[in-house]
Amino acid sequence: MCVMKQSIYNKKKSLKGFNICIKENRLKLMEAVIEKTSLTSVWSYLAVLVKMTFYDPDFSIQYVFPLMKLSEKLGITPTINLDTMKIKSNKYYPSAAAAVVTLCSLLNFWDTLKMIPNVRGTSTVLEILWSIFDLLRSLVTIAVAYFRAELWDTFLNLFRNFDDRLNKKEQKIVKKDIIIVEIIFHHALLLGIFIYDSMMELSKGKDQLFFVKYIGYYHCFLSILVELHFASALRKRYKKINMLLLKTTDLQNILNNFIAHYGTTGVDNLRSIKEVTDYYLLLSELVDIFNKLFGWQIFLLTESTIIQILLVLNTVMLSLDSSQHSLDALHDLGDLFFVVAGAACLIFFQVMVILYCEDVNKESRNTLKICYNLQESVQMNSEEKKELAILCDVVGLLKTRTTASGFYTINKNVISRVFAYIFSYSIVLIQFSRQSLTDQSASSNETNL
Repeated sequence: MCVMKQSIYNKKKSLKGFNICIKENRLKLMEAVIEKTSLTSVWSYLAVLVKMTFYDPDFSIQYVFPLMKLSEKLGITPTINLDTMKIKSNKYYPSAAAAVVTLCSLLNFWDTLKMIPNVRGTSTVLEILWSIFDLLRSLVTIAVAYFRAELWDTFLNLFRNFDDRLNKKEQKIVKKDIIIVEIIFHHALLLGIFIYDSMMELSKGKDQLFFVKYIGYYHCFLSILVELHFASALRKRYKKINMLLLKTTDLQNILNNFIAHYGTTGVDNLRSIKEVTDYYLLLSELVDIFNKLFGWQIFLLTESTIIQILLVLNTVMLSLDSSQHSLDALHDLGDLFFVVAGAACLIFFQVMVILYCEDVNKESRNTLKICYNLQESVQMNSEEKKELAILCDVVGLLKTRTTASGFYTINKNVISRVFAYIFSYSIVLIQFSRQSLTDQSASSNETNL
């Protein structure tokens, strides 16, 4: 007992001596820190500040809750209680959302089939394919929100636990006004697209059945926004732990060099390395749940993105083809607005989701790279080196990565695969479109004769 008290007394005494050393030599310490901080690192911090956009926030995960409250009405996310921050069991929203989305998809099918006499076959096929993929995506999203409510609750609890353990003051700040501004901006953009397109549709004498396509599009848009924000949150937190690992090591080197001249007590970062290991385990669990919640949606959205791009190319090609104007076809430049504007918004956000998932994978690999580099800078047989070796084993064993429900890893290769499919199918699309126009032209001539 006396030995323990003596040990505690010695630690307090050494800590007090270290504090006195710091106070007496504060200016010299600041000079050492400033000398250690290069101009490149200053610019990197400024770049981080500039990149603080809607999709790269540095706040608690609770900032996403207003978006979740909006999306729960369409069955995209489960019902959340903002007071207790818990997921509530609610079967009415998912059931109603599934019924509305299915009904709208069927009405959209019917509206597409009615236009077959005046629309090229390629357009009809692409419209139906996109509607099928969109319906599947909507139903899968609603099913995940309803049947995996407990997994959603675990997902949010792990995020909150991570933010609390990170013990950063800025992490506890909830900036709901930022996401509210974002929601208003996106809804204004969608409203402008819908209003202009509805005016074009009504000017052509179409019935009001075309309004149902806006519901499916809106459901898809909100789903992508939810995926985007959670992918961004994972990306930001991986960057946080990597920066924490680097900063603690730099601070240790500065203080140890300073204390070597002005004090007798050393500083180690064992605790920080252990914390980074715990953070990495938490983030690996979050990525695994992210794959389970959003993997199928990302897969179906990627496939529907290919169809959307082909639909845009087909509409542009037919609108600019002079031979189809004599056939009273309903392809003109006015049709391009909703097809191009709507597809551009969805494609843009889907690409951002893929790039953020790529960043998650890259930051996970960077953690391993940083660990190997730091092992070379610490002393042999030191506790720091052992903890870094443990962290390397954890990162290498888990191999954290975002996947589309196990079909493939979500990275930049997905974008290159999309372009490869587009180039391949564009050739087939041009051939069938020209053949369709030639056949209908010949049929029209025979009718006139």
